[in-house]
Amino acid sequence: MTNPQRISLAGAAFAVALTALVWAADEVDWHDAAGCVGRVCSVRGRVAEVADDGTAIRLYFDRDRRDVCVTLVRSWLVSWPDYAGREITARGPVRRFRDLTEVAVLDPSAIVLVDGEPTPAIELESPARREAEELRDEIRRLEQRVRELESR
Repeated sequence: MTNPQRISLAGAAFAVALTALVWAADEVDWHDAAGCVGRVCSVRGRVAEVADDGTAIRLYFDRDRRDVCVTLVRSWLVSWPDYAGREITARGPVRRFRDLTEVAVLDPSAIVLVDGEPTPAIELESPARREAEELRDEIRRLEQRVRELESR
């Protein structure tokens, strides 16, 4: 192995170690999430309930005590796994929203499954996703029509 390759491998190992360190720093149990308001933290707990309000999916760690949650922000480019009953660590900005402390998450890579087993995706049906599919179908139809006209 050449010296540049060793340096490259050492740099990659350092980056992995640093990422693990950053994830471990500021990791709190969901009961203590309020202490992270205004910072980026990793909040850990078992998802007891999943609530879907159309624009976001909220993961609650307690069915009765709904003052702490992880908010999964919907986007037509993102499919969220089903986290119900799973122990997770969610990393993101922690903020107060109305009467609850929430970790806002935009990307599934910000959530780690503590048990490490894969989980199926939640099927998201949203107007934006449906509209995007309709536009793709229309583009395919128009492209076909152009090919037909060009072949004349």
